[in-house]
Amino acid sequence: MSTEDRQQAILDAVTPLIVERGSKVTTSEMAKAAGVAEGTIYSVFPDKHSLIIAAVRASLDPAAVQAAVGNIDRTQSLQMQLQDAATILADRIERVMALFDALRSLPNHSHHDGKHARRFIAQTEAAVTETLTELLEAHRDDLAIEPVRAASALRGLIFAIRHPMLPPDQRLTVEEAVTILISGIASRHTTTKTGS
Repeated sequence: MSTEDRQQAILDAVTPLIVERGSKVTTSEMAKAAGVAEGTIYSVFPDKHSLIIAAVRASLDPAAVQAAVGNIDRTQSLQMQLQDAATILADRIERVMALFDALRSLPNHSHHDGKHARRFIAQTEAAVTETLTELLEAHRDDLAIEPVRAASALRGLIFAIRHPMLPPDQRLTVEEAVTILISGIASRHTTTKTGS
């Protein structure tokens, strides 16, 4: 197995553990999750800090979102397609936020390469928006705004409902968020009264 393949195998195994336990997770626990000796982890990652950074980068990689959105059943209604896409986005946001929290809480964390990180994040997020725009393009005639702006609205709403500062009991479900995106928050009765 190449170094790159070994790194990816370890990341696939330990990322859920980092998401669950944060920076408190030990390399011993990571090794157990990956089914390797602890020394094997250090042979491909210099330290825990480097491993978590790699996990963040891998989770931001848009390829997984592109593949998942590409597999959404296009014969479904717009609402169902958006719910599928929203679920993919919500899972990604929760994973990335948890990994960033783990990274920030490490004692040796620094922002020494902030410019490069911002550029990388901007590129990955642009790719995700492009993928969602392609999904919405088929529904252009049903949209009140351009598909790219609808994609941005979906992303913003899902980010908001999964933000850790929002109390869990106040978070909308994916289904509620998509319904609001499509129909708004006003009831039909209210809309009728306003329009009359």
